[in-house]
Amino acid sequence: MKNYSKKLISDHNSDLTREELAAKIKELSEKNKQLDFIIKNSSDFTFILNKNLFFIGYYQNKNYLKLFVPPKFFIGKKINDIGFPKNTLKKLTNAIKMCISLNEKVIIEYNLTIQNEKRWFRANIFNFLNSENNLEIYCLVNDITDKKNILDELSKSEKRFRTLIGNIDIGILVQDINSKIIISNNASLSLLGLTKEQLLGKSSFDENWNIIHEDGSNFPSHEHPLPVCIRTCKPVNNIIMGVFRPISNDRVWLFVNAQPNFSANGILENVICTFQDITKRKESEEKIKERTSQLFNANQELESFSYSVSHDLKAPLRVINGYAKILEEDYFNILDNYAKDLIKSILWNSNYMGLLIKNLLDFSKLGKQNLSTTFLNMDNLIEEICSDLITNELKNRLELKISKLHSINADYILIKQVWVNLILNALKFSNKKENQIIEIWSEKIDNMNKYYIKDNGVGFDIAFKHNLFGVFQRLHSQEEFEGTGVGLAIVKKIIDKHNGKIDVESEVNVGTCFSFTLPNNKDI
Repeated sequence: MKNYSKKLISDHNSDLTREELAAKIKELSEKNKQLDFIIKNSSDFTFILNKNLFFIGYYQNKNYLKLFVPPKFFIGKKINDIGFPKNTLKKLTNAIKMCISLNEKVIIEYNLTIQNEKRWFRANIFNFLNSENNLEIYCLVNDITDKKNILDELSKSEKRFRTLIGNIDIGILVQDINSKIIISNNASLSLLGLTKEQLLGKSSFDENWNIIHEDGSNFPSHEHPLPVCIRTCKPVNNIIMGVFRPISNDRVWLFVNAQPNFSANGILENVICTFQDITKRKESEEKIKERTSQLFNANQELESFSYSVSHDLKAPLRVINGYAKILEEDYFNILDNYAKDLIKSILWNSNYMGLLIKNLLDFSKLGKQNLSTTFLNMDNLIEEICSDLITNELKNRLELKISKLHSINADYILIKQVWVNLILNALKFSNKKENQIIEIWSEKIDNMNKYYIKDNGVGFDIAFKHNLFGVFQRLHSQEEFEGTGVGLAIVKKIIDKHNGKIDVESEVNVGTCFSFTLPNNKDI
């Protein structure tokens, strides 16, 4: 800053005593220091120009370390001689001229390339008359590059965010703490069938939307996600709402979430509600429910029909079997060989049909039978079954390998039937082997127990696997292996009833391995 002490002495030495004058000089010197400190520290750079745009002063804040320019680079030079780029020079000179003509502060921003880096500056330009009545122009310049880069990045980020929100297929509403909608995206307008003008300012529980629960009951306004979120200041998630759209006169089902949004000091500012259209999913679910109900009813009717038919067939079958036995016992000696063979065939087929009817009745009863779950020690159960099924003769040529089995909660009678059918199946189809081998083991997989039974029997072509568990479905002829084709169907139905699954792997002349899973939780 200029020192005005000498002028002050010449102007006032006739009116002031030397002591008073010294005091004035000291006071002015202090003010000069204060002003100098303010100018040097209020900006990164300070330029002082005269009315002819020559630099008469230059200061640089010592804390600004991006670059250093010595004062002699500017002092005494005209602004045109500094080397500013043409556009920047024009912007600066126009701003200075405006400041002078309007006698008001002017603020401009400009950029310079310094050391191959583009940097932005903001200049506050103002003027005043000094004590000698000369015009001086002050330019207080700050480097705003970092701030501008942050603002530019924020602007780009906000643009990306708005583009994303505008094009996402999830409806988004921002509502203030008074429940009024202040922001909406395109998807929300489409889902609700409204324009932005029709939506903004409303609440999300407008009575015209006639919002309902899944069961069709009214959805009270105090239970809506928004007021609950405002009241509790906690997220509200996974709410399903049926919203009536008055303009299109239809109802849309929405999956809604509400998230509170807080200010930096923890005060609730607004709530962000997101919602998805699940109308098609709801319609599919209703169709599935209807179809499931139809299948259940059809299955019930089929089971009742099978039971009735099986039960009603038993009486005439007993008559046929009875008359055939009378012929065999009372008239066998007077019949020729052909007639005797016919009677034997009638008896065998009637007995076989009786077995079929019994199995079919057992299968039908499974659909009506309730589970009676209890703790099952599988090791004890398998030991009990094997002692009943495996004869002493069979033990001589059967290698039975049983590993430690996982216990389970299940229906004792039904699971016993599963093992009986599977073990008999393994014994039957490995019977032609000189050395029969049957292996039984189990493993635990997540929340399921998986049990296996493997034999070294005749096996089958795995391409016919899907036929194996149907009623009366057989992969071998009656001449090869006796059976009714119901045993494995019963096994599958029991496993299904326990919410488990059954599977099979097989190879011709190598053997077959059945596996089934049962939930290892306490409740089926």
